[in-house]
Parts: sequence; C-alpha cells; structure tokens
Amino acid sequence: MIFADVAGFSEITEDLTSQFVGAFHGGVAQMIDKLPNQPSFVNTWGDSFFAVFDNLDDGLELALELRDYFSGGDWTDLGLTDGMEVRISMHAGPAYEKFDPILGKLNFFGSHVNQAARIEPIVLPGSVFVSETVAALISFGYDGFDFEYVGHLELAKNFGSYPIYILQRSCI
Repeated sequence: MIFADVAGFSEITEDLTSQFVGAFHGGVAQMIDKLPNQPSFVNTWGDSFFAVFDNLDDGLELALELRDYFSGGDWTDLGLTDGMEVRISMHAGPAYEKFDPILGKLNFFGSHVNQAARIEPIVLPGSVFVSETVAALISFGYDGFDFEYVGHLELAKNFGSYPIYILQRSCI
C-alpha cells in the first residue's frame, strides 16, 4: 500500500488549483499506466493519493517514480519556486477488500491500511518511508531497491511507535 501527500500544497493559490490537479493527478496517472501491473485500487483526494498493489515490485517502482517526479520537476508555474516535494509511505499486510457504498466500488480497510496512512504524515518531504514489513520483503530478492533504518518512530494520530526505513534505489 502507498499513501502520498504533497508537502507545501497549501502554498498553491486557488487560481492554480486546476494546474496542480493536471500536474499531480496527470503525472501519477502516467506513471501508473507504465507499470506492468495496475494497482488493485487507487483513490485521490486533493493532494493525496492511495494505492493498493498485489505486486510489491510495482508499488516500489511507483513510490520512487513519484518521489523523483516531484523532486526533479519544475513547479514554478504553480508558484513553488522551491519545488514541490511529496511524502510517501509504504506498508504491506493483509487488508479487507469490501464494497464501499459511498465510492460505489471495492475499497480496502483494516489496521494495515491505517498503519500505512499513519506513516505518511511523518515522512520527510522528498522521501519514501517504509514499514519494517516492506524492508523485510525487499531484503528477500527485490533487486534494484534498498533501504536504510531511520529509527523507531512515533506514527501520526497516536498509532504507536514502529521501526521505519527509508526506501532508495540500489547503488549496484
């Protein structure tokens, strides 16, 4: 599961909201289209994005592509002279797939979805933080990806303290 949120979104003026949606949602949509396997679920709200994957490789790739897209982009048209950074969190675990009558489609629920969501607010802008579960999975043959221990951190909304790692591409 991935949660992503744009740091500094509140600095974008109302008249540039349409351009932001085109850049954020349009950019994410293009990245998703390039994945070998589409996410099982995606949802957005404002400057936030949520995706559920059956395949960890696709989630890892999208997380780093999102990071690079925002960190490397020219966002001066949106009045962001210092750039636009995104905070991205990833967690893996069982989730309940249930029909959501508000959205009119399947959605994902449960404590592991909540854990992924609670990591995102503590992410350093421009980074991808992953749970210990994701780090453990990466250590079993996910070439091209690596991680570094950040610390045992308190998650948002009093969710508890967990070991957190930063995701990066392998140097090899």
